[in-house]
Amino acid sequence: MPEFSHQLSKIRLVADNPSIPCPTDLAEKDWLIYRAAHACNANVLLTGDHRDFGFLMNAPELANGLLIQPVADFLVALGAPAESADKSPSSPSPLA
Repeated sequence: MPEFSHQLSKIRLVADNPSIPCPTDLAEKDWLIYRAAHACNANVLLTGDHRDFGFLMNAPELANGLLIQPVADFLVALGAPAESADKSPSSPSPLA
């Protein structure tokens, strides 16, 4: 738990900054997330929201330098094998 506490201490809240421009095709509901990532000078934004962020994924040139990725891509970039990064814990089938 000491490592978790250490990492948690690094988390900070940032105020929304409407002066940060958002990509025109990004859904308005996601502007806060996008602007917050830029406001805190994040290098990477991890999201599973392919529907709204998909056109920006792995395209920092479209996101003002911000690398937006799904977690699996991020883990592969860190050296995790692609097949293990794509696996999520399986849940029982509702039909079973």
